[in-house]
Amino acid sequence: MRKIKTTKTEYLKILIRIIKWYFNYWVFRKINPLFCEVYITNSCNFKCKMCHNWKLKNKQTLSFNLFKKLVDDIKGGCCHLSLGGGEPLLLPDIIERVIYAKKFVPHVHLVTNGYLLNEKMSQRLAFSGINEISISIDGLRETNDEVRGVKGAFDHALEAINNLKKYAPNINIVVNTIIAPWNIDELIQLVGVIKNIGVFQQFQPISNIFGNQADNEFTNNIIEKEKIKQFIKEILNEKHVINSKYFLSNIVDYFVSGKSNCLPGKCRLPSYYIEILPDGNLVPCGIVYKKGKSFSLINQRVKEVLKKKEYIQEVKKLRDCSLCRQGMYVCYLEPRIAFPFLNFIKYNLFPQK
Repeated sequence: MRKIKTTKTEYLKILIRIIKWYFNYWVFRKINPLFCEVYITNSCNFKCKMCHNWKLKNKQTLSFNLFKKLVDDIKGGCCHLSLGGGEPLLLPDIIERVIYAKKFVPHVHLVTNGYLLNEKMSQRLAFSGINEISISIDGLRETNDEVRGVKGAFDHALEAINNLKKYAPNINIVVNTIIAPWNIDELIQLVGVIKNIGVFQQFQPISNIFGNQADNEFTNNIIEKEKIKQFIKEILNEKHVINSKYFLSNIVDYFVSGKSNCLPGKCRLPSYYIEILPDGNLVPCGIVYKKGKSFSLINQRVKEVLKKKEYIQEVKKLRDCSLCRQGMYVCYLEPRIAFPFLNFIKYNLFPQK
């Protein structure tokens, strides 16, 4: 379960929007996004070996006007908006975008490698009102710098955390860490480092489910059973680790068999989740969009897309999809573990593998 700092007013807004979603979905069968993931740019200043964004020749960034239209369209129902990339802090107007989003969305989140998060940027982010910032650290100094493709990446990430703690103390800080064969032997030590710093940590098993993430050496998911089993046992009760226990408990099977048994049954995520790509396309799920359909927002609004027969059919088709379990992506599985409410009870209050 996520342990977020937020105001009573924001909690109330989130609760009202959840109740509104239940009413619209179960009474009128309307699809409304509670969660919106915006990949705002595919430009990046890193060369991560498990990622392909930096290799793309066609660099794209969602325009500010299109971003504002998106926020305007989802502002009545969306609880959580996340800004990712690429590297969002490369955008000169990123603070203005965050400020605009915070006017209408209770919880706004940003994912960064931290390289550009200096004192001034930290102060500007504090002013923006953003709720949470995730910074990626995937190993100790040598391993992290190698896999991130930039010398000094580890030290810059730690400096970014210190800057946020000093100049933006009201922002939740989460360190995102990949679990992989190339860092498994030093992850316990890294957990200790992050715990001592006093920020949250979230784990993501390595995956190549998207099929375009280059280097197999860095995307294979073969780890000795005892190693991964011991690591999960070590972190399962760490208070600063914000993954749900249900998610963590399924990681061992994932690394042993290549597929977890996490969340069997129908998928309702596309009923309350949308993803926006840098080219202005909307998709109900990022894992399958290359095989499925995407819907351009350049000449139509979000509400128009959600009412389209083709979109509704796409959402229905995804109910039988199980690709999540082959990649164990946090951004797709954790929302399903927490919502709808019956899932929250089943997988958080009475978690079983």
